[in-house]
Amino acid sequence: MRAILKISVLALLLAVWAATVSETQAQLTQIYARTNVWKYNIACQDTTGGWETTLFDDSAWSSGPGGFTGGETAAALVAQCSTLTLPAPNSPGRLGAAMYFRTHFNVASTNGLFLTLSNAVDDGAVIYLNGTRIVSLRGPVADTCAAFSTGAAIGAGTDALLWEVTQLSPDQLGGIIVPGDNVMAVSVHQSSATSSDMVFAQALMYSVAAPPTINYPASSLTNRSVAQCSGSTTLRVVASGSPTPTYQWTHAGTNVPGATNITYAINNATLEQGGAYNVIASNPSGVVTSTPNTVVTVVPDTAPPQVVYAIADIAAATVTVGFNEAIVQNPDFFANCILTDTTDNVQVPVVGQTFVNPTTVMLSTGPLNDTHTFTLTMDFVMDVCAGNEMPSTTVPVAHFLNNVLVNDAGTIWKYNTTATDLGTAWVASGFDDSTWTSGAGVFDGKRAGTPPANTDCRATVSTLSVLTCIPLSNTLGTAQIPAAYFRKHFTFGGSPAGAVLRLRGVIDDGVVYYLNGVELLRVGMPTGPIAYATLATRTIGDGAPETNLLTSPLLVNGANTLAVEVHQSGLTSSDLTFALDFDVYTTSPVVNGPTMTITQSGGNVTVTWSGGGTLQSSTNISNPANWTNVGGSPTSPYTTMHSGAAKFYRVTVP
Repeated sequence: MRAILKISVLALLLAVWAATVSETQAQLTQIYARTNVWKYNIACQDTTGGWETTLFDDSAWSSGPGGFTGGETAAALVAQCSTLTLPAPNSPGRLGAAMYFRTHFNVASTNGLFLTLSNAVDDGAVIYLNGTRIVSLRGPVADTCAAFSTGAAIGAGTDALLWEVTQLSPDQLGGIIVPGDNVMAVSVHQSSATSSDMVFAQALMYSVAAPPTINYPASSLTNRSVAQCSGSTTLRVVASGSPTPTYQWTHAGTNVPGATNITYAINNATLEQGGAYNVIASNPSGVVTSTPNTVVTVVPDTAPPQVVYAIADIAAATVTVGFNEAIVQNPDFFANCILTDTTDNVQVPVVGQTFVNPTTVMLSTGPLNDTHTFTLTMDFVMDVCAGNEMPSTTVPVAHFLNNVLVNDAGTIWKYNTTATDLGTAWVASGFDDSTWTSGAGVFDGKRAGTPPANTDCRATVSTLSVLTCIPLSNTLGTAQIPAAYFRKHFTFGGSPAGAVLRLRGVIDDGVVYYLNGVELLRVGMPTGPIAYATLATRTIGDGAPETNLLTSPLLVNGANTLAVEVHQSGLTSSDLTFALDFDVYTTSPVVNGPTMTITQSGGNVTVTWSGGGTLQSSTNISNPANWTNVGGSPTSPYTTMHSGAAKFYRVTVP
């Protein structure tokens, strides 16, 4: 059974090799395939001297197509293989039994010619071209029958499970290969006198050397500017040649160590990385250097760091400050901070700090009163990039929590998963989403089976209860959904000044948030414009909570609209999840406005409200000027008779 398995594996390897060559080595042209007809002699006779030369007469030898197999059972041999009978043990020359193969091939010209030999051999082989030994695969130093039968070792055997590929250059072939007829001769050797099987298959390809050339339109070699520290860019060359060129990038005329790929990336650019770049493409046929120089200009960072947010945890007595770039982690950072209780106009001690990450520091403070307001003043804050110092800066500290949206409390969203590209209009506050489906968060889709099977969802994701199951493909299963759209209107009653927005989401895979029609934040998405088919830059397993803190002028007092698009990392992605807590921390307490109810009993209408204010009415609310104060400055509750046209009521506060 071992031989049957071996031959089946060999047939598979041959097919895989042929497919691989056609796809990855398109410059190669076949001279002969593994089924080429060979002359062979397995008698291991001493009369085979000179068998490898071009003038040797092999007319008496047997012939058959490759590949060749021998030993054990041949009951399940695949088609187009020649089955050989190995010399019996203890027969003359059986020790190591050498077998000899010869074939002819033609080439029109040898100028710049490369040969690529692919061999599957069990156990060893010595390969000759026109009588000259060119390749040894575990072969003996001397490979005549007599010499090998003396017991010359070739090491451990092999089951020919891998193709062994050898390429010979024009320099290696010089004086050996000739235009016209050539002879390939191979002796195949067993590893021991008791070896029970052999395999030999060979395919021969050629390519003609061509010096490298650079395809400039397809390359990325234009001049460009990048920002110091935060800027990144990638240079890329597309070159052709035979054999495939190797690459070396240079900077200011000097080789860049390790920069030997088709791309060279500059990440978080330093001033030293500015200057002229070239790439050198080379192969044995020539060398080409990109021209003109690619000039990378690194624009110096002259801007000091800025505070993104300052937020207090009253119970923990900490204030966390986020900056827009990495800052110097000064061990005396806290000593240069002044925290002021603006309600009592007293300073609160700042006693230490912890650098959470390069852009975030958490200050330890004295006790904080949860009803008071605070400001934080910071001095001597410098960025890591260029040592720019932030001027003395005072910011309000947010800590009054306002839960706007809670993802596991059944918050109702409008959503669209119809596998339709909605363009960009859908993010606007005034967009009509009345035809969209309504559903409660958390949202989840989990593909059942392979695409386009549709759809299932999990009971929980990251301990959150899934309340709405969403599809991953259209209803017919003919189009996968790269992005799902969500919209939510909410009212914020506080002051946006200094407010910190906290987005705690479970997102699979990438997301873009829009607030009142303008992009607020993107996570796991590429830079540049976002379209319906844009794929996320990250792949999330089953989703995990992640928190983002930021301030934004997009938040307004009153009506707001949050629009969210969740993107897949690929059209075969097996799941999509969206859950969001949206909280706003304000720097002062939010004063809740009045509440109002209207009841009717018979012909009477009673308006009840809380929180003071002035009662107004209108019969047409299309124009704000139609609102008028109800006569007599009534207080709650207010009862009046009503009949006829509809009337609207509202309460206003100064």
